[in-house]
Amino acid sequence: MSHEITATDQVVLNRKSAWHGLGTVIDEDLSCEATARKYGLAEPVEGMPVYIRHPDTGELVEIESHQANVRMINTPEGDIPAVLGVVGSSYQICQNIDLAKFMDALANESHGDVVTETCGTLQGGKRVWFLARGGSYDIGGDKTWQYLLGSNSHGGDASIRFDPTDIRVVCANTWQAVTGSFREPENLRRAGFSVRHSGNLEVKLDECRKALRNFDAARRSSRELAERLADTKIDRRSAVAFFSSQYAVSGFALPTEENLPQPIRDKRQRAMDKAYGQFMARYDRESAKFGGETAWLALNAWTGYVQHDKASAGADDTVRAENRIRSNLFGVNRDRSTDATVNAVAQFLSA
Repeated sequence: MSHEITATDQVVLNRKSAWHGLGTVIDEDLSCEATARKYGLAEPVEGMPVYIRHPDTGELVEIESHQANVRMINTPEGDIPAVLGVVGSSYQICQNIDLAKFMDALANESHGDVVTETCGTLQGGKRVWFLARGGSYDIGGDKTWQYLLGSNSHGGDASIRFDPTDIRVVCANTWQAVTGSFREPENLRRAGFSVRHSGNLEVKLDECRKALRNFDAARRSSRELAERLADTKIDRRSAVAFFSSQYAVSGFALPTEENLPQPIRDKRQRAMDKAYGQFMARYDRESAKFGGETAWLALNAWTGYVQHDKASAGADDTVRAENRIRSNLFGVNRDRSTDATVNAVAQFLSA
């Protein structure tokens, strides 16, 4: 598997190596726009024509229905174009600097002055994100920082996305803000807003600004959910049941699948036993730290396992770390963590 962070990418971290352990550490508090300008994330992306060579005449023919999203890369031999993706001609490019400016405006509406916690690009500039840190709150001694995550892809494979995201100090696992009904957990949903790269992008971003003014309401809802989970005392048997249910619904290979050869069944059983041991180690450690067994700690034992303990694919430690950050921020680890929140409500709070 190729590296997500290439030689032409940049990752910037505020003051210390962040939870993904990668990037350039800076010793200053900057806005997203200032960070982008100072640390090489403001290079423009241009939409350029796409041509094919006619098989009979050899003439170059423009494909008017598509464009190539391209950024220029500085090299000792001069600037060279890097194609980030081929998209439809109606695709509207959101420049990295515009994403950074919009992040500052949205985050400041919700939190007042914020600073950039981490930002960067992946896959040679195809994917970009900014994580802006706001205030913090405390759940029974468990301190959590509030963030706004903005992300975009120039490859045509993802929308512009803004999400309220919290990160716990104790083990640095992320907590996605959710909205909906505690009594009807199936109606819980991930808070946030996405914008497609088509139509009038400025109008859509203005609509997004209006929608994201509800971020504070989403955060209050998520904090209330966290407090209720922290106030819900459980026993070890309930924690084990929660692990079993999450392991079964999260797409992990189960040893109980029918008609499996015994060697495969044994391998899957060992993987599940290892996951159970890691989950319970986190649960027991945090239960001792915070003075009791709660639904909140069971949920975070699971998200901690998914985001930090579970092995990540890759040829070496660097590749595995890079794959983990992408999955935790944008991919399956994030989705598994959000789904676990819904299931924790169903198991512990909906009765």
